[in-house]
This record gives sequence, structure tokens and C-alpha cells, in this order.
Amino acid sequence: MLIDSESTLRAAVAAPSEDEGLEFKHAATSFNKEKLCEYVSAFANSGGGSLVLGVSDARPRQLLGTQALPDLPGLRDHVHTAMRWKIETAEFTLDGKRILVVSTQAAPRGRPVSFGEKFYQRTGGSLRVMSADDLRVALSGAALDFSSDICADATLGDLDQSAVDRFRELWTKREPAIAGHGWTDAQLLEAAELSIDGAITNAAIILLGSARTLGRRLAHAELVFEFRARDSDVGSAERREFRAGLLTWLDDAWQRINARNTVQQLRMGLFREDVIAFDEKTLREAILNAVCHRDYEDPSSCWVRMWPSRIEIMNPGGFPHGVTAENILDRQNPRNRRLAEALKRCGLVERSGQGADLMFRRCIETSKPLPNYSRSDSHSVVLELQGEAADPAFIRFLEELAEERNQDFTTADLLVLDLARRGQPIPAPLKGRGAALVDAGALERTGRGKLILSQRYRAFAGEGPQYTRERGLARGAEKALLRQHLKLAGEAGSAMQELMKVLPGRSRDYVKSRLEELRSEGAVEVRGQRKQARWHAIQLGV
Repeated sequence: MLIDSESTLRAAVAAPSEDEGLEFKHAATSFNKEKLCEYVSAFANSGGGSLVLGVSDARPRQLLGTQALPDLPGLRDHVHTAMRWKIETAEFTLDGKRILVVSTQAAPRGRPVSFGEKFYQRTGGSLRVMSADDLRVALSGAALDFSSDICADATLGDLDQSAVDRFRELWTKREPAIAGHGWTDAQLLEAAELSIDGAITNAAIILLGSARTLGRRLAHAELVFEFRARDSDVGSAERREFRAGLLTWLDDAWQRINARNTVQQLRMGLFREDVIAFDEKTLREAILNAVCHRDYEDPSSCWVRMWPSRIEIMNPGGFPHGVTAENILDRQNPRNRRLAEALKRCGLVERSGQGADLMFRRCIETSKPLPNYSRSDSHSVVLELQGEAADPAFIRFLEELAEERNQDFTTADLLVLDLARRGQPIPAPLKGRGAALVDAGALERTGRGKLILSQRYRAFAGEGPQYTRERGLARGAEKALLRQHLKLAGEAGSAMQELMKVLPGRSRDYVKSRLEELRSEGAVEVRGQRKQARWHAIQLGV
């Protein structure tokens, strides 16, 4: 039970029995936030509910008041950080007593909510951890495909004929043999698995439905576009609701976005590069992802909110099971598989589940910030795309390298290059690409495994002195490491084989060159010859 008004609260307090979705606690002065998170998990996994503080648990219940948890914005942030889940909070004053209500909606089907790696639920008014069998049942909904379900009583007349014709045209363009079959519309839908034994699926309605059909059957299967000229604007300068089959409005949606598009002119010496803020392929992929992977049991709409330099695309339902913002490039789990396969057949997506890959590539290739999913949670996926290119030299650098290689970089390669450009460490799963990029002349090693963009990039960027400084600092650090090792070795000294381990990844000649530099500076010396040669530190200033 969700409590959203004083009258609802009074009725719940006076009720002779406790609703399964309610829990009352006195909590006169405090209440543990970790315990509150357990209740949030339990209520979400049990259909939603409210925790009421300031009311006695024993019946007849009394309004006692509470001073617990006074910082409600901080409480909401704490829960969201700990659980990636939203709660609602409300304060009421009943009979002069402060009553605090913390409420949560039900978890989406197939995606139970956890806290501290445990899944909680409410049974008989008690809070407990889900058993393995309970969790298996809760997760089972993840395998269900709304788009595969039959749309009750729907017929061919519920589809937009222009959308059906467009689907036929696109599929034939991708697979010319389709034209030779001479299929009727009904046979076309059956072959595309958009109908099953003549029964129209939800995927067909979402993709091909008429405006009237969507309004009557799936009104929430719409996309709402809004444009605001400034972040501070409350109202939108333009708003359009696309409530019909996807193929009837996809082009129109892009045209409205493109009408507000801007072009950034980037100058690099004699060259000028025009970079559009939001390119068509990236935006189409983002919209297709939102429509294809949303939760259609959630009554919310998909949104595209646009400002001059950024766009937000939101779809309800959170990430599909097993997919997170961190693994989105490596893990695909289409929530509406039948719809995804239909989009693949007509060529709107090359491979189902690969839209994020394309968006990341395009952002890196145009030196824009990476797609940002940080505001996503269990209720919705929020994608933010920035329109301003940050590094024109990087664009020219990638273009020249691609022409020389006569092949495109992989997305993993581009991620490594982008991290190096921003001076960030390369994560372990991507380090294997470093050697290939060094061989390609895209990267150089400056120290103990550190990678930077090569001198060619610095030339494009006009950063020759910075490049030289970075290389010099790295060389100095390597020499310091060698001398420190020799000082620790003492009179025993160190052989070349041992010193090569001090600078892993460097060749024998490279290490010897650093040692010779140290010797010319009077910091080290070599004793013995050939296999018996050992390097020793010299005490400076003696």
C-alpha cells in the first residue's frame, strides 16, 4: 500500500489489520538506514509498499511522532547510491506529531531489487531474505518477451498500410530474394514472425500500428520529443508526441532533431573539419534502442529531450537483466527479442544489441564525451549524448591512421585511444590492445606500462613540447628506478638480465642506453666484462 495523502495515512493507522504493503515503527529519535534499505528491497519485491515512522506497531496504533531521518534529500540519495533504486518520502503532521513515510513502487517483472547482494521480501508481515527458489521465481519473468505476445483481437486493419509497405521495401533492400516470393501482407508478417498463425503480435503493433490502434491498445508505446533552448527553461520551445507504429514516425523524429542541429567548425592549421552536433546514425540507434529495449509493462513513455549541445534519451524499465552501464558494450539481452529481430530484418539495426557499440564508436571518432548512462536506475535507462567535439586534432589523427591501415579500428581500440587521449589508465580487459596500437604507431610507451598518444598526434595538436616533456619525465623516472635498484643491490651489483626486470616491456638495448646515460652522469659504473659484467651504483658527492 502506497501512502500519498493524510487521509490515506489516517485510514492505514486506523485499519484493524496490517496491510502486507505497510510497516509501522515508532523510531522516536533514529532509524538505521541499512535496515530501511532492507525494507525498501522487501517492499519492492512484494508489490510495493510504505514504511511509516512515528506510529506504534502494536494495535490499536497510536500517533507518537518521530525525529528520525530529518534529511530527506540525503536519505533518497543514500538509497539510490546503495541500491540504484528510487524511493518517495513524505512528512505529515498529524495531531501535532511528525510522521515520516518512505514508499517504493513494485520492482519490474523479472528484475527483483537487492540490497547488499541479498534480495528481501515480505511474507506475513515479516522481513526475510529470499530463498534460492523464491529468487528463481522472481527472476523468471526476465525471459518473457512482451513483443512476442499476441495483441488480443488485433487484425491487419489495425496496421498502417504505409508502414507495412515500408517494412517490405526495407526487408527487400536487405534481402533481394524477398521480392521473388510475391507474399501478401499477411504472408509477409508471418514470414517476419510479426504474426503467429494469423494472430498479430505486439511487435507488429509497435512497429507497424496505425495511430488509432496505438491510441486504443498501446498508448504508452510512444516517443515524446521536446526541445529547450536553455537548461533553465521550464517549458519546451517545441514538443511533439509520436504515437503510432515506429516506421511511421522514425524519419520525422530525426528531421525534427536535425532541424535544431548545429555544426561545429573545427580548424586545424590549413584544415577545417565540420562536425555536426548530433549525427543521424547515432541518434537513430539511440531511439531504436529505447523503443526496442524498454519495458512495455511500464505505462511510461520514451522521451527525447534536446538542448543545443546535448540530448537525453530515456526509456522506462531500466536495463535488461544482466546488463549494466559498465558492461553494456559486452553484454546484450534484448528485452523484446521479436521486435529486435524485426528491426534487424528490415536493416534498421545491423545486429540486434549492437547499438551501444556504434554510439561509443561515433563519439570517440568525433572526439565527443562518451555516452553517459550514469543517471539510469531500476526504473529507467537515461542516455546523455554531448554534441560538442573537444579535440579536433584527435579526429584528424584517427582519420589518418585509418587511411594508412586501410581498415577501421575496433571499438576496443578506440576506447584505448580515447583513454590515452584523456590521460586515464587502461583497464585490464583492454590492455591487450595496447601492443597492437603501439605497432600501428597510434600509441607509445613512456614508463612502466603507461601509454600515451604517439608523437604524430602531438604534431596535429601542436603539443611538441608537451610530448617531449612527457617522454623526458618518463625517461628520468626509469633512470631513477634503475639507480635505486642498484643502490639496494649494494656491493653485489646487478646483471643486465636482472635490470631488465626493473623496466618490464623495455628491450635490452633500451635498458642499456639508460644505464649508459647514468654512467655518463657519474651515477653508476660497470665492473667485469660480458657474462660477468655487473652494474653498481656510485655514491654521489663522495
